[in-house]
Amino acid sequence: MSKKNLVIDIGKETIRAGVFLQGRPQPVTVHSHMVTAEGGIKQALSALLGPLAGKRGFKAFDKVAVGIPPEDLLIRIVELPFEDRKKINEALPFELAGLLHLEVDDVVADAVQLGENKVMAVAVEKRIIRDYLDALSALGIDPVWMGPGLFAMPVLMNELFGREGCRALLSPGIFAVVQDGMPRLLKHAKRLDNVGLGVAFLDAEGISVDEVHFSGWDNDREALKDMFQGARLVPLDLPGSIAPEAAEALALSMLLDKGLAGTIVNFRRGEFEYTKERDAFRRKLRLTAALCASLLVLATGDFYVRYLGLTSELEAYRQSLKASYQELFPGERNVTDPVYQLEAKLKAVDKEAASLGSGGRSLDVLKSVAIAVPDGLGVKIDEFSMANGRITVKGEAQTFNGANSVKESLQKAGFAEVAMGETRAKPGGRTSFSINAQLR
Repeated sequence: MSKKNLVIDIGKETIRAGVFLQGRPQPVTVHSHMVTAEGGIKQALSALLGPLAGKRGFKAFDKVAVGIPPEDLLIRIVELPFEDRKKINEALPFELAGLLHLEVDDVVADAVQLGENKVMAVAVEKRIIRDYLDALSALGIDPVWMGPGLFAMPVLMNELFGREGCRALLSPGIFAVVQDGMPRLLKHAKRLDNVGLGVAFLDAEGISVDEVHFSGWDNDREALKDMFQGARLVPLDLPGSIAPEAAEALALSMLLDKGLAGTIVNFRRGEFEYTKERDAFRRKLRLTAALCASLLVLATGDFYVRYLGLTSELEAYRQSLKASYQELFPGERNVTDPVYQLEAKLKAVDKEAASLGSGGRSLDVLKSVAIAVPDGLGVKIDEFSMANGRITVKGEAQTFNGANSVKESLQKAGFAEVAMGETRAKPGGRTSFSINAQLR
């Protein structure tokens, strides 16, 4: 039986939900429900999703993706000299500080690369994400992805129109432009003047659109021709005769189907991280450990039975082992179980070695860290710890780039899996940081 995905596209006026079979663009069903002032989004979600639950509830769906309204988003264009998404997200809190009407700690943020070091930073208030997740949780839904459905449009456009050239998709509420497979503009546009602002941005960036796939703008066709200056206008045609209003739901389905949920803006990060699959894996590990323990008990029992049958022979071995133990530890007089006592001695030695940090290498490793820290960047190391083959370095730098330089220097010094932990802006403009790394 084919696996099913559930896609929920939340709008301020209408909520849509589609059921899609994995590997098929055509939906099994798509429903919509108006959001009323009296009932709000919670009531609309309950009314819309109730009939889709079935006998098994929402556990019957393999994955659930939820798109949130573009009106909830706070969008800023910033410049960052990174291409790696992880580095970009580490730097976002510092870039957004002072650019929002909220404190950075009150939002969850992600980003979309626009090329040429330009990044579209996208943030939403944590309380909004929390309200959506609470409403969905009350219905038994735990989405693997939550973000602006508009930002999944490039996935749909690359699939339907190909990755070569520059194309725009324009429908009421959606204005998306993709050039050679990369997003160039993602904008909420319900009026013609909104489209005009987007076109002005494209002109300023030197981006020329080849084709415009549009729906719902028939009365403005001539105005669109003037705006896009000769681009070919093509009526939007979605597979399976899907209505253009459900384009975002189809895009979200393709996002799940192609395993691309981790490549675009996703607000299930930090305190809202999706952990269901990871928790299931941990439960399997615990079950495996319990089964191994049971096998160990059975094996020990079998050994013990054999031991009882060979008591006389093993007694001679035991006396010999006791004599050897007393030679190793002449100060111990009470030797009742030499095997157990020897194991205890070995565990104590292992514990002491671990406390020294991988066999006493702590000083050598600390020296390597000190040498790797760049000079002239005002970096101060406050704390160093080492355990289980990993190190943690905590300190302060004058800027975020200074902290990132420490991370890069540790990588060059031969440390593996170097990752930036928590970073925070401190009074006076300094940045506190934490870096984890693996010893080679």
